[in-house]
Amino acid sequence: MTAKVRTEAVNEGEKSVTFKTIEGDVMQIYTTFITKVTVGDGYVIWTIEYEKANDTAPIPDNYTTLAAEITKGLDAYLLSQI
Repeated sequence: MTAKVRTEAVNEGEKSVTFKTIEGDVMQIYTTFITKVTVGDGYVIWTIEYEKANDTAPIPDNYTTLAAEITKGLDAYLLSQI
């Protein structure tokens, strides 16, 4: 599955970045797909806002699994930099 994203917002006070999917396979399933990553002290919150293109489109559970894997990889990388 492919997706092209655009950075919509960076909030340094909230320590968050918001991305909007603008192209790719994802847009055939969802008319809106926005991801927000917020970093806290020892945790990361991923928020996915989406609108299904039709009633048969699935809930994006597979993206939550992907977000967890990205977070684990990022965590391992950051710990290796200490």
